[in-house]
Amino acid sequence: MANKQNNDKIEYLKQVVFFIDILAFKDMVQGKNKKTANEIAVILQKINNFVDSDIFGKDTSKAVTQFSDSVILSFNYNKPSGLFYAILDLLHLQFEIFHGYNILIRGACCLGDAYHDDKYCFGQAVNESYLLQEKCAIYPRIIISEKIIEECAKHSIHENYNEESDIKQILKQDTDGYWYIDYFSYGVLISEMDEPEYWGYYMQEIKRNIEIGLINDNISIKQKYLWLKDKYNKALSDKLINFYENNYGIKLQKLL
Repeated sequence: MANKQNNDKIEYLKQVVFFIDILAFKDMVQGKNKKTANEIAVILQKINNFVDSDIFGKDTSKAVTQFSDSVILSFNYNKPSGLFYAILDLLHLQFEIFHGYNILIRGACCLGDAYHDDKYCFGQAVNESYLLQEKCAIYPRIIISEKIIEECAKHSIHENYNEESDIKQILKQDTDGYWYIDYFSYGVLISEMDEPEYWGYYMQEIKRNIEIGLINDNISIKQKYLWLKDKYNKALSDKLINFYENNYGIKLQKLL
């Protein structure tokens, strides 16, 4: 209900809007590799659990809407550390449904006029974030422009502090210039996991999921797993491979 004014008049506010979508949902419903109605319901419920959980938060300054396979998350652009914490929320969503269900999501973030409450969601930033995730995100990544990072970094929970460097520590810049939420790197995920060995198990599961995806007959889907293969391999240094085998007996291997 962040857009309602004191007189209950509906007005646009300058907001950050994320539009998140499940990749290959049509294929799950009616394609060659279609899932049962119950399997799809379980996946959608998993996303709904995140929307309703404390991870997305009972934070009334944010608005979250789920419809079918899509999620829209919005908040005022000047919300202190709003972008930083939204990225952490979405990081958790990405790695949980990828390693647990081999479900890929993509999304995009825009800044502009929007209205978003528990009934309605519309505006320039909503339209643009939808189009950006359709036309530019392409791969299983949630993209954020440099301009949005710079604008939101000015508004921190810490007084007189610019948190651009903090935000970029949980992002990676892709070859097309867009920043995306990094759900691979040890340095990003280790602080979000209870025990360090969990990252090793996570990477093992990701490897299995990518191997399955690479044999998919759908060229568009296979292209997305090739992108994942590249990011997975880059996240695995020889030092980390040796560390996990020597300390936890976890064998990590790059994909050929």
